[in-house]
Amino acid sequence: MIIKIPVLVAYIIVHSRNIEKINILTKIILHLIYEGININRLKEIIKLSHRLIIEHIYKLEKDGIIVKDSEENYRLTEIGYKNFNLLNQIEELNKKQVKVLVDKHTKQIFKMEDIEDRYIANDTALNEESVQLKSNNYIKQYLQNLNPSNSKAVALTMLNGLDDYDRESIEIEIKMSNEKGGYILGKLKSNITKTNKKSKMATNVLLKREIFKNEISFDFNSLRQYDNKKLEAIKSLKGAIDLFSAKGVEVIEKLEVKENKEVVYYDAKHNTISNEKIKTDVTDKEISTSTIIPDNTITTNISKECLPGISEKIEKYGNDLKVNVKVTKENIYEKYSIEDVIDVYEKVILSE
Repeated sequence: MIIKIPVLVAYIIVHSRNIEKINILTKIILHLIYEGININRLKEIIKLSHRLIIEHIYKLEKDGIIVKDSEENYRLTEIGYKNFNLLNQIEELNKKQVKVLVDKHTKQIFKMEDIEDRYIANDTALNEESVQLKSNNYIKQYLQNLNPSNSKAVALTMLNGLDDYDRESIEIEIKMSNEKGGYILGKLKSNITKTNKKSKMATNVLLKREIFKNEISFDFNSLRQYDNKKLEAIKSLKGAIDLFSAKGVEVIEKLEVKENKEVVYYDAKHNTISNEKIKTDVTDKEISTSTIIPDNTITTNISKECLPGISEKIEKYGNDLKVNVKVTKENIYEKYSIEDVIDVYEKVILSE
């Protein structure tokens, strides 16, 4: 089964508290020094006063960002190169306007390049059976915060050579695109097991499957020779069973079997039988608000002969016994971590 995950198209913008302390002139000077431009040419390139440029250069030298070599030219120190590396990478990354997809259900963020083969437009028709995850109505408001969801983890995969101090300084802005969003296509796992008691993504889905309710009743061909009045009379005297002949005792026994209707619930997925209604800890509110995915892996009811006590009765009464089974289906809901159910989350989601 295909799971349609609604997404928004957005761009990821990277900020750094460390870099944003640096003014624009200092940034220009760092770029020029990195490119090996002689100090004497800076005044020609930067159309500002020589005094202002020199003040910035002296400040950079004092802070250990640049150092003068034997030829009176400046170069970046190790600290300077580290700062420039962060500055340059962020500037280049933001110029690219890296496109991301924002999952409207879990709020998770995917790099387009990681998920492009599973992304479809919202009007694309599917040949397979599909279920769409519910959208979070407040997703756009949520994305107005800095560092939403796993955005920082996504951004850090695009930046190289940063130490912990620089990584900590990173803050992420998600800017919505005018491009119309579509869907990521996930698949319902074929062998679903609960590997996580609690979702690592703080998101659950409900799997709905069918339970077979078997209402069992019995009748006997031999009892049809008696009219209802006689049968009622026999039942009323069963307290004096010692007065009955063997034939009478047999009739009373069969009447008791006939009156003893049974209800058996069969869970085909787990191959379990219960006389009690099968319950889960899922509340009605969760059912009404959660995404519900049908689990159609096993839909066959247990055979009549395998129901409890049936084979023994058939063996005892033979063809005289008539077994009637009324079968109805009831839904049961189970809560699963979303990554345990849908493959795309297990394979692609990044974590810090």
